[in-house]
Amino acid sequence: MDNKIRGFKRKKKSFLKNARKYGKKGKFGRGSHINEETYQYFLRVLELDKSGFNNPEEKQIFVENVFQQTVGEELKYSYNQLASRALENILPFASDEVINRFIKEFDKEIRIVCVDQFASHVLQKLITVAADRNLCEPGGERLWLTKVALFVLNNIEEFVWDQYANHIVRTVIQQLGTHANNHEDLKKVLVRYSRVLAGLPQLSDFAGSTLPSGLLQVSLQALGEHSKHLIERLLSDVFKDERAEDSESEVPTELSCEASCRLAEAIVATVAAHHPSLLTTVHNQLAHGRVALLSLHPTANFFVQRLLQNCCVPSEELFQCFECWEPDDRQIKSAWQIATLKKFSENDSEQKVKVQLHGSLLLQALLSFKKPIKIVQSLLQMPVSNLTYLICDPCGSHIMDAFVNSPTVGEKSREKIAHRLKGNFVTLSCSKHGSRALDALWAVLPCKLREMIATELNNSRSKVIADNFGFGVWSRYALDTFCHRRADWVAAQEGKRRVQKLFADILPANSKSVQ
Repeated sequence: MDNKIRGFKRKKKSFLKNARKYGKKGKFGRGSHINEETYQYFLRVLELDKSGFNNPEEKQIFVENVFQQTVGEELKYSYNQLASRALENILPFASDEVINRFIKEFDKEIRIVCVDQFASHVLQKLITVAADRNLCEPGGERLWLTKVALFVLNNIEEFVWDQYANHIVRTVIQQLGTHANNHEDLKKVLVRYSRVLAGLPQLSDFAGSTLPSGLLQVSLQALGEHSKHLIERLLSDVFKDERAEDSESEVPTELSCEASCRLAEAIVATVAAHHPSLLTTVHNQLAHGRVALLSLHPTANFFVQRLLQNCCVPSEELFQCFECWEPDDRQIKSAWQIATLKKFSENDSEQKVKVQLHGSLLLQALLSFKKPIKIVQSLLQMPVSNLTYLICDPCGSHIMDAFVNSPTVGEKSREKIAHRLKGNFVTLSCSKHGSRALDALWAVLPCKLREMIATELNNSRSKVIADNFGFGVWSRYALDTFCHRRADWVAAQEGKRRVQKLFADILPANSKSVQ
């Protein structure tokens, strides 16, 4: 951290030092001690809460009894590690009267509570419960969330650097984003947050630090349609395009740092959801001409994945990065090149090249595109030995999940990949990752193709059932029934397929049974 940031933090956190000093020497004390009897009581509360209750009435009686013990001691117990955990767990079940009592007490020294390592967690839960119930501040008509939000906003430059207060700010912004549409005053406060965040003088320093960056990520998500000014400020001050002529060979500093890269991902997600006109700007400033370079970077590749998920990187540019765009016959190699993160000219022995995690993730993202035809064709025309190798790989096996569950990959394509794998089902079933991928494929295939797979596995029965993973496949597919009562097996499979189609619009794709 440079001297500029250090100076800023020293200046802005002076009150935090005093707050903690007060908390340690004050009436209750930061990390307040409780006597042995009270300690054992709250320990029992945690144990009972964890073990559960026979019915809601029993739970309610338990909660009421606990909060009767806290009258006049709300702050003291919140400052204690054990008691605060118990209170945090049961606050959502407290009555409005109890919540209002806690609100009244917390208002007395909310600044201290915000920076306390234990009480801050109770405050987070209190904010959430009060917001969900639309509770007003004691003695007033304004929502308590509004009061807390304005207090936090006035102290945001200090709170952003504190590990406990930072999460209070996040909770407040999340609740504003959740409830703003139902309350005009909350919407006004949310808009004010967007303006204040966009105008912070140290915004460019926030991006590279974990705590402030996390707060900005949460803010972008919560602000939604009101986030445009903040995004534009971040693009102009933090993610500005200052590349030199030869900078396409370098990963931007902002994307090599995990904190700022996560922020860049949040920008892409928010832009795609609320400001799609800015997607091109984000792509041009950060990724244009160096998608392959970013894809190979252990941190920056996540940014590329987010861009791909939001269709911001043209497939032509990505294919060109791996030398698979021209001539046209190279496009058939694109899936393998992306999976291994190797350019076309770099592959000497294809099957010996390692499948890369980030290459697999890129392919999975591409398969979610509206028209993933080139990647689908590439997978379907991949040499069977390579396809089998890919599916049995720990990283590559998940490509099958994306292939069979993508709403833009047709049923005929799924059937084609099953035909392509014919003769390799025993290999897949006897592989830890291959068997899992085979389950994903089996779940979407019609009965006729399931029967094709079952026949091949039955022909190598001894090999399949002798393998731990193969035996699991044998059992899940009910192949003993297939061997001895094929008509019953076929009827059962057809029945399950009818049920799957009946509930296809209700159940998510990954909930399909493999049986």
